[in-house]
Amino acid sequence: MLKFLLVLVLATVTLFCNTATAATGYISDNVYVYMHTGPSAKFRILGSVIAGSKIEIIEKSADGAYTKITDEKGRSGWVQSEFASTELSIKERFEALQSKYQALTSDNEQLTLQSSQVNQNNSQLEQRITTLSSELAAAKREKTEIEAKLVGEDAEIQIKWLLNGGILVIVSLLIGVLITFIPSKKKNKGNWA
Repeated sequence: MLKFLLVLVLATVTLFCNTATAATGYISDNVYVYMHTGPSAKFRILGSVIAGSKIEIIEKSADGAYTKITDEKGRSGWVQSEFASTELSIKERFEALQSKYQALTSDNEQLTLQSSQVNQNNSQLEQRITTLSSELAAAKREKTEIEAKLVGEDAEIQIKWLLNGGILVIVSLLIGVLITFIPSKKKNKGNWA
């Protein structure tokens, strides 16, 4: 009975040790791999595991040529170590890349839409700039014309003032000269009449 308990304890410890070191792995990308009951091709074939299948790696044989696995169907057996890998299979990588591609395609579509909206806004702003530039050019021309008119009117006003002043001087001189020719009544001094 003691031996039976000891064997039972050792079997339980061995079972827990093997599952404690189990790691997720994948079958390499061959068409399929045979799973054997033991760590060699001499053992009976349990079935095959499809390429890219997710497996749980339990342990390796002493020579490292075979790896004990549990497949997706829950079967436990041995496959050649060269076909068991901890890296993602091409199938898994393809699915990840495909979902990433779809996300990037969606992002690209959104960015294309945003880009077209930005381009549309840009063209509207360029049209507005063109309109405002032409309005500014027209306002500058109008300002230049008004300044030219003001300069011309200022010159005209100065000429008018000069003429008016000259006429006033001439008229004043004429009046002064004419006043001197007007006979004045002479006062008699001493004539008491």
